[in-house]
Amino acid sequence: MSRLCVAVAAVAVLAWLGMMERNVRLQDSGIAATARQDFARAEEDFRRASLLNPDTTPDLQRAYVQDLGGRRARAISTVEDVLRREPDNRNAWGLLLGFLPDGSPSALRARAELRRLSPLDARR
Repeated sequence: MSRLCVAVAAVAVLAWLGMMERNVRLQDSGIAATARQDFARAEEDFRRASLLNPDTTPDLQRAYVQDLGGRRARAISTVEDVLRREPDNRNAWGLLLGFLPDGSPSALRARAELRRLSPLDARR
């Protein structure tokens, strides 16, 4: 019985590692597609790379590609979704700030959140 439990655990770990490898390969493919300016393919690769992925990097990459493809409102929505899940994500706040018009209330909030998350930088 204990061998069966070990075997089941090993299969589960291998499946998880396989999924993580798949996600890394999809992210690499998305980066390559972005370089080719194949934004639809890049967005799809990044979307697929977020499956069962605790890292939000593929979602932020997808937002970046959405913006490059002329879909800024969708890019903002994607970053806001990340921020609902991770309100302390400095990368997401920085990306959002880059998408927003200077001086807008949303940009001011993003800048304030960046200062909050990096108090040493806020002193400058």
